Amino acid sequence: MNREEARIFLPVFQAFANGKQIQRKSKITGRWEDSFSPGFTPGYEYRVKPEKTLVPFTFEDKKILEGKWIKHKNYQSCFKIIGVCPDKIMFFGGEISYSTLLESCEFEDGTPCGKYVEE
Repeated sequence: MNREEARIFLPVFQAFANGKQIQRKSKITGRWEDSFSPGFTPGYEYRVKPEKTLVPFTFEDKKILEGKWIKHKNYQSCFKIIGVCPDKIMFFGGEISYSTLLESCEFEDGTPCGKYVEE
């Protein structure tokens, strides 16, 4: 390894030392794969595995939301989603924005009312 390669690998080395998951790009498939014991072989690309972030649903997620039961995190009342609009969802007796849905509610089974995306 030369100094330029060391400079490129350094942030990944540090992340690995701090417990982050490292990935190596496969020369065969071109996809990123988890590397549990990275060898940092020259000629391969390495990166810190992107973390997933929970974000609010959007109108494009209407198929996921239609007809689902939600509950407020602080109460036991459940509500069935009866409508999905560009900026909010509707349930019998009210409506709520997608960001408030994520912050205040969960699905009946306890899963979050949002979706995970890679940073």
